[in-house]
Amino acid sequence: MAAAAANARARRRPTAAAPSPTTSSPPSSSASAAPATPRARPPSPGAGAASGRPCPSSTSAAPRGRSPTSAVALVDGALAGYSAPTLRLLDIDVCDARLAAATHVAPWLRFAAGRVAGELSIRLRSGRYGDGAGEEEVLDLPVCGAATALRLRLVSHLRLRPPPGGAFAALATATIQSCRVDGGELGCLVSSPQCPRLEELYLINVALVAASDVAISSTPLRRLRFGVRDTRRLDVDAPELRFLSVSNAGEACVTAGKVEEVAHTGDMDRYEYTQLGRHLRRLDIDLTSTMAAFLGRLDTVGELSLHLAFQSELSDVRRSHNLPSKFNN
Repeated sequence: MAAAAANARARRRPTAAAPSPTTSSPPSSSASAAPATPRARPPSPGAGAASGRPCPSSTSAAPRGRSPTSAVALVDGALAGYSAPTLRLLDIDVCDARLAAATHVAPWLRFAAGRVAGELSIRLRSGRYGDGAGEEEVLDLPVCGAATALRLRLVSHLRLRPPPGGAFAALATATIQSCRVDGGELGCLVSSPQCPRLEELYLINVALVAASDVAISSTPLRRLRFGVRDTRRLDVDAPELRFLSVSNAGEACVTAGKVEEVAHTGDMDRYEYTQLGRHLRRLDIDLTSTMAAFLGRLDTVGELSLHLAFQSELSDVRRSHNLPSKFNN
């Protein structure tokens, strides 16, 4: 493969992170009145109680160190005090929420379903990877027909249950992180019948309730980051897909003829790519992962980004790629 105008950038391997809005002071709830166009990133909230009075931005913030129960009460109070019929932004950010219950979050989702005509963001920040203790609880996701962006960062003992019907008719961007979900329900939720305008989908640190297959069929989808544990087989049919990153699937078959950018993971060599072209505009690869099979199917790469291993891992990289010993220095 000839790399055309390749730009290699050597840097420390980054920690995986979800594309998310700018973090606000936790825990907080911010609301703004419609019908203005939703902002791509919510502002950092200030103090004060949300109300129905006309204002560009109303927020409710709690000091650090409060218990989850008191934080929930503050968010509930802020929402109860907001009487305007619609919102263009609802941003709820709760710190130290490892033990957050479904009964805490469900009323916020129901409130959003009836009012948000823009961006909905709920972040339960646990303070550590893997978070949550506690038995599994079911959190029902209502249909948010007017929401254009949905960002849910939950905790691992919450099982997100999508609605059996109804369309997220305006939804263009969805991020779901740190929760459990049924594989069949997930595929139905993010496919075209239920999300007819979905262009960006990020599934990060999600686990299936039981090992199963996931099928995604979406005509408008342009960006997909799939990281769902216990996926036996992933099938993706997305004719307009431009960006692709897949991990944690036992098998995968991706049918997408317009992919321009790939973030290569250690799993991607064993997946099947139907209609993938011979040229990529950008390729991100991790030198600790096997990638020979994937690279072998490409003729040119416009931009190549390399993520190097830490010094302690270089000897393993040298052995796996049969590099000379000088690459250990």
